[in-house]
Amino acid sequence: MCIKYGIAALKTFDYALGSTGKTDQGNLNPENRPKMHNPGVLSNAKSITNHYFKTACNALTKGPRSMSEAAPNRQELDLSIKKMALSGRLGIFTQAVSLVNANFASNNDSHLSKEKKEQYQALTAAYQAGDISATYAFLQSACGWNKEKSSVEARVGMAFNSAAMVLACGHDYKDRSKGFSGSIFD
Repeated sequence: MCIKYGIAALKTFDYALGSTGKTDQGNLNPENRPKMHNPGVLSNAKSITNHYFKTACNALTKGPRSMSEAAPNRQELDLSIKKMALSGRLGIFTQAVSLVNANFASNNDSHLSKEKKEQYQALTAAYQAGDISATYAFLQSACGWNKEKSSVEARVGMAFNSAAMVLACGHDYKDRSKGFSGSIFD
């Protein structure tokens, strides 16, 4: 719903920038509007906004494809998490990585570099071993996305991992109060 309003606002803004407000058709005829110096700026902004939204939706929703159709880095990450699952319960960070990776794979998103895959494998292994907390794992993941080339996928990854880091603080506090030792502060 927010995206519809956002796109409508961009269209209105786009129209307003090119409008003199003096057409006899109530500003609805684009031929009567003066040419903008750079009319592609708003179209480009709208395109980028749509790309952010699509990437975020791909992270959060399951698509039609199976993991066997996914990019090799996504398949390898999935396999390493499945091996961890055989040895016991997966913690919240590992579950989040698994879910988002599966969602991206099912939406045919291949934006996972070898370095990022290896970072996720190392972070999930350390988290599962109790060496680091979920908060720290999400922080390191966000920092890892910051090191990736500047792209929409990297920015969405950084934003989602940063938000998850904040939410994981409460989860880690609950775990610590129950005796879980997977914290960088122990």
